[in-house]
Amino acid sequence: MYVPKSNILGPLGKGLRVALTVLDFGRTTFGASCTGAAKFCLRQMVQRANTRIQFGKTLGQFELVQKMIAQAAADTYAMESCTYQVASLIDSGAEDYMVETAMLKVWSSDQLWRIVNDCLQVWGGAGFFTDQPFERMMRDARLNLIGEGANDVLRCFIAAVGLRHLGKEMEAVLRRPWTALKLFRSEAKVLVKHEHLRYYARQLGKQIAKFAWACEIALVTNRESIINKQFIQARLGDIATELFVASCVYSRLSALLVNGTIDEPTKMREYRTGALYLRLARRRNRIRFDELNANFDQETVEVANDWLQRDLGQAGF
Repeated sequence: MYVPKSNILGPLGKGLRVALTVLDFGRTTFGASCTGAAKFCLRQMVQRANTRIQFGKTLGQFELVQKMIAQAAADTYAMESCTYQVASLIDSGAEDYMVETAMLKVWSSDQLWRIVNDCLQVWGGAGFFTDQPFERMMRDARLNLIGEGANDVLRCFIAAVGLRHLGKEMEAVLRRPWTALKLFRSEAKVLVKHEHLRYYARQLGKQIAKFAWACEIALVTNRESIINKQFIQARLGDIATELFVASCVYSRLSALLVNGTIDEPTKMREYRTGALYLRLARRRNRIRFDELNANFDQETVEVANDWLQRDLGQAGF
């Protein structure tokens, strides 16, 4: 079909970038909408936990309820921090932020799904009635894991884009072996603006360096076949995403703690919330790092193939 030159969107020959930019904007709005929904759920969890009495106590006095509320608060804080950071990339005029928007979309939709589920748990059976919004929110939150790119696909996309750049760097080293030393990553240096953040800066720097090494090992071990190793890609994608979100939270806390206009109780509540997220993120990544080396991937594939080849008309389990 003939299209007049005056109808071209963006630079000539850059149409794919225009199309992908639409996805980038959509994935950023996922972060914003998930943040709003998560904040609503957090408020509803707190309200229910403070007013519902069971066994002579409010729900908020039970540790397992406290755990759900604290984790929802920490991950909502992280979700908002990441959304602001990605939006600032767009506003700054940056040319390439497709990996960051994919990370935001995957992470925020995953966490919202859990937060809505926990909110419904706190509300109990009352949350299933349609006079409350939670059963509808469960359906809506589930769709987020599919829209604007299914999360499983985006996990592999995040890893593939990141590994592509590292792969080119390693190819250059093969051509010039004397440059191999640059592949050995020392602990990343994270700027510390406040003494309260020194521990978190050190832990974040350690995991960034460990992640770089894990990516190099994955490429050396699997070479071109890495493109078909979705278990590895997904773990690397999740580690990268958690590190990015943690960096956003760390940056926000750095600005918070040197801000003299915020009252101390508010500052400390926000600091403790963000710090809890950083601890949770570090623990989640430790598990992912461990699973890169010790896992049941082969057994999982074998069992899946057993069932994929099973006669669906066969009786019994």
